[in-house]
Amino acid sequence: MSLSEEHEIPLELIRNRPDFARMVAVEVFGLDFPDDLTWRLGPETITNLAPRESRLDVSLIGEDAENPRRCLIHEVQLTASRKDLARIDKSWPCYVTNLRARFDCPATLLAFCPTETIARKVAKKIDCGHPGFVLGPLVYTPADLKPITDLAKAREMPEWVFLSAAAHADGPDGPKTLEAVAAALQVTDDSKAVAYYDYVLSQLTKSARQILEELMASPTFRPKSDWGRRLWTEGEAHGEVKGKREGKAEGRREGRLEGKLEGEAEAVFAVFKARRITVGSHVEARIRKCTDPKQLLEWVERAAIVDRAEDIFA
Repeated sequence: MSLSEEHEIPLELIRNRPDFARMVAVEVFGLDFPDDLTWRLGPETITNLAPRESRLDVSLIGEDAENPRRCLIHEVQLTASRKDLARIDKSWPCYVTNLRARFDCPATLLAFCPTETIARKVAKKIDCGHPGFVLGPLVYTPADLKPITDLAKAREMPEWVFLSAAAHADGPDGPKTLEAVAAALQVTDDSKAVAYYDYVLSQLTKSARQILEELMASPTFRPKSDWGRRLWTEGEAHGEVKGKREGKAEGRREGRLEGKLEGEAEAVFAVFKARRITVGSHVEARIRKCTDPKQLLEWVERAAIVDRAEDIFA
């Protein structure tokens, strides 16, 4: 999965359910939001003093029958280089003050990060210069979202399930968490299910991926939709199933692992490319030869913060 897809899918999940950010604000950060508001998507650009626009990830407007009463800005931040943090220092306070003035109501900024390492850097308070004017971004990771293990609730809140599953899939609630993913996919629209399924798989460890794949192929959770039939009955859509029916499960596992390794290696290169860091041939070769998904994930994290490509091995 590319870095851009990893960035866009959480945003799409939030756009699908405009009150999702409110639930995070209340349940993760304990904020007090009126529960009688109707939430809708807001603008994704703001106008600066100079005649140009800045683009934020998602804004959400909570309103009653008459007026907007709360604004929520939701960012997805996958890297935390010095350049990223410099941009955040300038742009995030601007997002908050602009929407607050535009809609004449309080504005709050949330940010989703894939790992604790990145979250700690992104959560740094931003001193805006005026005494007392300090913005503390509300940053959370998948681990901050409580696991959903009840299948009925999973079908009601698939967005929460897809974003939180990776953090809990290997813990004591792991099997039930993965069952919740399978249940959530059963109620997901065909046009989005494949992308969401691939997103969840890309975040899981090898053992958790195998469990989820077996659940999805079981009679209990096998999708009845067109994409499900293509994925599990034919299998050719992902190039993983070869031979007869009895060989399909193993083919899926081997194909997923090979694709996972390649995808995670490409994610390392994508982070370096986005940060304009040169990757030497010896570094590239070592990354491509790695067969440990966990190690590759650690290198993706380090690629977001190191200054030289070879430093990811330190």
